[in-house]
Amino acid sequence: MKSSLLLLLSLICILSYAYSPEDEPGGIPIQIQVLLIGFQQDGAFEYTLDPTRLNDLLQESHYKHNSYSIETSIYHLLNYNNDIHGAPKVHNPVSLSTHYDITYNVKKLPKQSLERYERLMLSQFMDALVPVDGETDWLSIEPFEPYFENEIKTYGISATQTDTPVYTVFFVNPSKIRMLHDDNRKYIYTLNHQICGPAWIGAGRYLVVDLSAGPLKYGTTLHKSTMEKISEGSVDYDSLPRLVEYFQKDGYAGTSLQGASPIEIEAHMASLVISAVQHVILPDSKYNLIPLYQKVLIPILIFRDHNDYDPLDPGHETSIEIDLIKKEGRRLFPFAEVTVVTGSHSLHEHKHISMALSKSIRTHSSFELNPNTTRFETSSKTYIDSEELLLKLRNEDDILASGLVQDDFLNSVPNALNKKGNLRTKILPVYVFSLKNTDSNILLDKYYLSVANQQAVAVLQSSKAFAGNHYQGSKLVSFFPHSVTRYIISGLAQSQGLMGPTLRYSAPHNSLKNNYLWSYGQHPFGFIGNGTEISQIFIDAIVRNTIITNVQSSATSLKKSLSKISIFSEKYLLDSLGYDIDLMPTPGNLIDRLYHTAPNIVEAIDLLQTLTSNELLLKKAQKDEVALKIVLLTTKVNAFSEYVTQEINKAESQLMCCTISTVNKTEGRSSYRMIMLVVALSAVAALGLFIAWVSSRANIKLK
Repeated sequence: MKSSLLLLLSLICILSYAYSPEDEPGGIPIQIQVLLIGFQQDGAFEYTLDPTRLNDLLQESHYKHNSYSIETSIYHLLNYNNDIHGAPKVHNPVSLSTHYDITYNVKKLPKQSLERYERLMLSQFMDALVPVDGETDWLSIEPFEPYFENEIKTYGISATQTDTPVYTVFFVNPSKIRMLHDDNRKYIYTLNHQICGPAWIGAGRYLVVDLSAGPLKYGTTLHKSTMEKISEGSVDYDSLPRLVEYFQKDGYAGTSLQGASPIEIEAHMASLVISAVQHVILPDSKYNLIPLYQKVLIPILIFRDHNDYDPLDPGHETSIEIDLIKKEGRRLFPFAEVTVVTGSHSLHEHKHISMALSKSIRTHSSFELNPNTTRFETSSKTYIDSEELLLKLRNEDDILASGLVQDDFLNSVPNALNKKGNLRTKILPVYVFSLKNTDSNILLDKYYLSVANQQAVAVLQSSKAFAGNHYQGSKLVSFFPHSVTRYIISGLAQSQGLMGPTLRYSAPHNSLKNNYLWSYGQHPFGFIGNGTEISQIFIDAIVRNTIITNVQSSATSLKKSLSKISIFSEKYLLDSLGYDIDLMPTPGNLIDRLYHTAPNIVEAIDLLQTLTSNELLLKKAQKDEVALKIVLLTTKVNAFSEYVTQEINKAESQLMCCTISTVNKTEGRSSYRMIMLVVALSAVAALGLFIAWVSSRANIKLK
């Protein structure tokens, strides 16, 4: 018996501390299909590419992917208030508890696909009115979205054909000579009347790279600084593979691909696919816990320092599109019932809000690139410290009780949202500061029009456009802060852990790395994103990361309980008082005697085992069921953790209040047996739950 218990405790320690995502026997399967259009001697320069060789290169280079959480969630920090070991660091990059097993499928599309694409291009070409990088033609992306969706359904693997999530990267290679009869013509895409780069993110589960478009330089004007992550990652002509360089056309000298071998082209294309996986398809989560809520209330609160316009009045360029925010809000909180309410107020009538804004204003000096002179020049900016602002706003009275939301909107709020202590309801206020009399160039955290954490969103609105800190070609990118719908949606997405397509955590560098390559496309993030609505790729990431972080949070709680059992055992159980563990009686009704009723943790084991891939497709009828399973899992694990804490505290209090001078072996056995039984029974239950959790992970497939 003694050796069995020692083995049991050793197993607990091993499972608790030695287990890591890298050792996990099987992760979440993901399929990445790469569809090639114009690569079988039918596109530009009659270039041909071997899909098998590119497929093998991808499969060998990046077949397993680990996503990270960057910060400790505020909901985790709140749980450490009474922890003797103290709270973890806020910035605490940690690998998520599961990895992704990636399967690639590279396929050439037939010549008919290229012909349809080129015909569509010819119908959309228009003269470049204000060229940004020497282009002669612009090409609107909107008509191409149905084309790419159709090519996936016709030639690729669609989501309806498999339970495994499928994402697509298109490489297109149209012939400018065949279409425009001039290889020196240069075209650039546009989306929503804004410049869009040769690589962009689609509305569905796909990305596109056009090797004939551009090239286009874009990025930041900021001087490189380790403190400013957005100062790195600018895109140059060499950032995308250029077949014209491979064929050494005049006027394109001086690039890394000049005279390159075919394998270098393939390697460059493979690196783009891997970059898409890391930054877009399987992105990191900003927080290590994205909690589930049954209901989410989003009050959009407007504070104006003027009477020129009200952003809630429809039909103006300064109007906020409430219906679009409701639509995207339901997508961004897929497990919750989302309610959006609004209120518009004068900033001067709310002293606490006005004071919070004033006290958050700072000044910053830096070096910035002038794209016209290509020199760095000093720049001084006034900005708002968002962390200070959100902290002060959070410390104010409850927004529902303080009258900041209009009464007529409150009548439509479900009663459950107004109940105090409703733990399954999240209130996420969006503070929109519509400013005219403040510095018109003021930004949040020096560079942003919106910022967010898990408790609030802050957005700035101004009627004046101004140049920002980013460039396209030889021109600075201008901010248009009068239309803030995009920035509100971006803030809501950030509160759900999305960081946009530019940032990711690099384990070798132990820091966040920024890359502007995928800045363009159907998303509201960053400085040069083109969309207001969010690509389905990012919605999928929220769903996966929500499920993973909630299960991971339960595992963390369980780990803490196992650690407490191990510490208690080393202190009191092993080699204590000279008694043999063989003398410990068989567990019987100890729980009934000491606790009356123990938490039923068997149900928690079943919950994880029944989270099937079909249920995680998140069809409308299944959302509530999946959410309920995760909530129940969290509840059961928390109950078990509390049970372990109570039992150990009770046993320790009995030991601390007593002094043993002499021990009668017969009388001493009873007290000692009780202590050993408490620990052993808790250890057995915890081990069973943890082993079941580990074994079930390999069977869980997330969509």
